[in-house]
Amino acid sequence: MKNDKQLDTLAKEVMRFLQKWGLWEGTSIFTNGNSFAYTGNHQKNYDGICNVDFSKNIDPEEYMTGFIGGLDYDGNNIIYKKCLANPEHIFDMTYEGPLCTLLRYDEYEVRKADIGEEAWDYIFEHTDILDDYLYEKYECLNADDLYNVIMEDIFDNPEYSAWDPLVFDTWEEYQEFVNGEAYSDFERTIPNFLRYGTYSEYLAVRDKAENLRVNDIEPLWNSMVNTAKKEFVADCGPDGNMQINIPEIARHVYSEFKSIFDRYNLWYEFEFGWSLSCYKNS
Repeated sequence: MKNDKQLDTLAKEVMRFLQKWGLWEGTSIFTNGNSFAYTGNHQKNYDGICNVDFSKNIDPEEYMTGFIGGLDYDGNNIIYKKCLANPEHIFDMTYEGPLCTLLRYDEYEVRKADIGEEAWDYIFEHTDILDDYLYEKYECLNADDLYNVIMEDIFDNPEYSAWDPLVFDTWEEYQEFVNGEAYSDFERTIPNFLRYGTYSEYLAVRDKAENLRVNDIEPLWNSMVNTAKKEFVADCGPDGNMQINIPEIARHVYSEFKSIFDRYNLWYEFEFGWSLSCYKNS
C-alpha cells in the first residue's frame, strides 16, 4: 500500500491535471482520511493549489455509498445503499461535472474559462481550432497566405487601378498597355497612388513590397497568431460560462489521466456512474 506522503502527492498531481484540463468542477478526492473537493472559491487552496476545499478525518464510505436496485428472495424490487469502493480506501474519487462526461461518455466538454495554459497549447497544436479561427479573423493560415494578401492588396486590389499619370499620359494609354482588360470604367476606378498621403509614400510602399519576402513577415505573422490565441481563449461568452466540446482530444486526456495512476502502481475501477476506487497492482 502507498504511504501517506505518496498518496498526498498523488492527490495533488490529480488535482493539477484536472485543473489544467478544466475537469476539476464537481470532483472530490478521498485519501489518507482526507478529502479534497472542488469549491469554486479560488481563495481556498491546498499546498498552493487553488480552488480546493480540504477536510481532515473524513469517512470515505459516507461519500462513496450510493443506491442500488435489486430483487429480494421473493422477486420484489428493492433499493438499498451500498459502498462499492475498495474497503482499503487507498484513493477514491467522486465526480459529477466534466470529468464524469469524460470518463463515462468519452467526451471532452468543459467550460473554456477553466482550461489551463498548458492544455490550450496542446489543443492549438493538435486540433484545427486555431486554424479555423485564424482564417475567420485574417483569411490566412500561415505567413505565405499573409504574404499573398499583402502583395494582392498593394499590386492587384480590384478596387484600385495601376494607372499613374506620371507614367501614362492618358487613361487610354494605360488601357492600351493593359489591353483594355482591366478597369475600363475610368470614373469608377481609383488610382492606386491616391490611397497614400503623398506620391513619395506610394513609391516607397511599392519599392518595399517589391523586395518583400515571406521570411520578412514571419515576425508579423507570429504576432498575429499570438493575438488570435489570446482572443480565442479570452472569449468565454457574456457570462464567462461558454462551453467547448473537443472530441478529437478526449482519448488523449483520458490516457493522460490513467497514466497518473499507472506511475503510482495503482489501477482504478469504476463503481457507480459517478465514482471510482483505486487498487494496488499485484
